[in-house]
Amino acid sequence: DEAALLDGCTKWQIFTKMTLPLSKPIVIYTTLTSFMSPWLDFIFAKVICRANSDQYTIAIGLWKMLEKEYIDNWYTCFAAGAVLILSGATDVADGFIARHFHMISDLGKVLDPIADKLTQAAMLFSLCTRFPLMVLPLALMVLKEAFMGITGLLIIRRTGSVFGADWHGKAATVLLYAAMILHVFWYQIPKTVSDVLIGACAVMILISFVLYARHNVRMLKEQKKDGR
Repeated sequence: DEAALLDGCTKWQIFTKMTLPLSKPIVIYTTLTSFMSPWLDFIFAKVICRANSDQYTIAIGLWKMLEKEYIDNWYTCFAAGAVLILSGATDVADGFIARHFHMISDLGKVLDPIADKLTQAAMLFSLCTRFPLMVLPLALMVLKEAFMGITGLLIIRRTGSVFGADWHGKAATVLLYAAMILHVFWYQIPKTVSDVLIGACAVMILISFVLYARHNVRMLKEQKKDGR
């Protein structure tokens, strides 16, 4: 710091440009350990909170999930929700990686939606046992994907081109994932909220279905005219 003073630095410049950068490792370590210790503390938090579930920390909440009266509900919901969130996160990540590193391929455009729709269909089918109205977005999605699969194969066969997802398809997927995650984690979700979310998903899937259908039918008609 004395050398910096001789070079004309002020004390504030010494602190911000020399002391803080050199202290980054210990600052990060102190921050992490200061946060992790109370976050993972179990015994002290359990004694303080006792049976008051409204004040449970994450550590106590996770431990309570493993008790026999909760494991069939909370633990399984947590596991299913974690897999669903991971599925959505990897879907976003692989699209970003493919675009960033110029790795987009026609095969990827075909296989990626298939994997996503299989995950969504399996989750919707499972949720139908608790929320019968989930049959509506499930049926619309199956109908939409079947139509898109048939017309998409015809377009590929005639033009050799594979088209990616449009904005309305992505919006329907995001809304569907949000609704499924809420229904999984919010075990006591009010019926009105559930019905509104399911209805919004069904409407968005229907809009996407109509727009995709118009696009694919137009492409087939144009190709038919060019073929003549």
